[in-house]
Amino acid sequence: RIFYTGENVPPDWLACDWAFTFEYTDHPRHFRLPVWALYTAPHRLVKPPDRDVDALLAGKKRFCGFVVSNPLCRTRNDFFHKLSRYRTVDSGGKLFNNVGGRVADKRAFLADCRFTIAFENESFPGYTTEKVVEPMLVDSIPIYWGDPLVGRDFDTTSFLSAHDSPSLDDLVERVVAVDRDPSLLKALLDRPWRSEERRVGK
Repeated sequence: RIFYTGENVPPDWLACDWAFTFEYTDHPRHFRLPVWALYTAPHRLVKPPDRDVDALLAGKKRFCGFVVSNPLCRTRNDFFHKLSRYRTVDSGGKLFNNVGGRVADKRAFLADCRFTIAFENESFPGYTTEKVVEPMLVDSIPIYWGDPLVGRDFDTTSFLSAHDSPSLDDLVERVVAVDRDPSLLKALLDRPWRSEERRVGK
């Protein structure tokens, strides 16, 4: 009996023989398989060394994207409203939709955004889903909350992590500072997405 979950649910070791989950654990019958790894191959997150970051930024017409349907995460909802006081956050999902309906292609929508609110439904160590990698795949800087250990998988100097801020208000201030300074924007986009690349010096 094999247990797998993409949600923030632990395995019941009395009911299964083996488990694939997002958790960091030394259990002998467990293999860590975070949800994000099912959405893309890690090599697709490697940034080409010769890409034109100025041209990339010039093509992004929106400030920040938000594509969410689940209304139950109060932290995510609060941050959306806080950031929206600075500039309009374009919401293309069911929740807080303000673009005239749900977008048909999430990644294409996010590709037009300099930033993406990439908050998980819940916060738990190791629980990192597709929410952080989807904006990465289209060079939209994630504004992330969820896995406090996200730095084990991803280079947190390449995006804005709420876990590096003492409050959501501080996180908003960090986003505003980056948005107003093209050099900070470029510095983030020049960093590797994956922690593994940073460790091997790529």
